[in-house]
Amino acid sequence: MAQRLIRLTLYDDAILSALDRLSRVRKQSMFVVEALRHYLDTKEGQQLLLALTESVSFQRQSETKIHGIVEKEKSKSNIDDIFS
Repeated sequence: MAQRLIRLTLYDDAILSALDRLSRVRKQSMFVVEALRHYLDTKEGQQLLLALTESVSFQRQSETKIHGIVEKEKSKSNIDDIFS
């Protein structure tokens, strides 16, 4: 199983409270993954993911053109690819 380290800066009191409660039972990562999975199942979540990954892909393509290398990068916007 792949492991990711995520650093968050949070300002929402409800989210901070939930994560504090989850930290006592060591379930933060499971909760975050499940919340992200449910969000990405929604149309809004898919649109946001597509928007964010397209901007990153566009930036990388611009960088490769500057160096004289043109490559077409594939972005992972499929939920199965992200969680596999």
